[in-house]
Amino acid sequence: MVLTKALNSCKFFDVGNFGLVNIMSKNKLIFNLMSLSFPNKANTALIVSSSDIKLHNSLYFNILVKQRIKIMDRIVLSSFIFKERQLKRFISAYRHVKYLKLDSCTLSVPHIPNFSKALDNCRIQDLDFTKCGRSNFSNWARNLAEFRNLITGLATSACLRFSLPLCTSGIVKSLSLMRPKSSLKLSWIQ
Repeated sequence: MVLTKALNSCKFFDVGNFGLVNIMSKNKLIFNLMSLSFPNKANTALIVSSSDIKLHNSLYFNILVKQRIKIMDRIVLSSFIFKERQLKRFISAYRHVKYLKLDSCTLSVPHIPNFSKALDNCRIQDLDFTKCGRSNFSNWARNLAEFRNLITGLATSACLRFSLPLCTSGIVKSLSLMRPKSSLKLSWIQ
């Protein structure tokens, strides 16, 4: 209780980068820090879990969505587990940032999510799923249908298609994915 009061009186103001590394799934201190002392404005937020935290069961998901307006340019989450609903809600919540990275996350996408309205006014210029396709995460080599569902769902958003920069051939160049052994720039929107 004393620590919660101390965190409530401890405020970060505008910061360039805000990071929490090796957070545990049920850490009330980190939850209180994120809910009571989150910076008023941060250009970049980096949140790394210590072990794959299931966002649908965690303390952190709602607070991450709530604090979205305070993160200006870049959001990076690493080692989280997203169900389809949380993934759609998270990407939608952070549609105002230029760079959204889910690194080493497990993404469960059993159906095609409809992002057509969820990503209105989207500013995302770089959408990065580094290592998410590896066998110890989403395993897209064996779950190709889930990979297709994700890409097809993202393609439902005209605003996202227009916010991602195009290379000279008119193909999207800023959606980064990771295959099990190599990096791949996806060219799925013409």
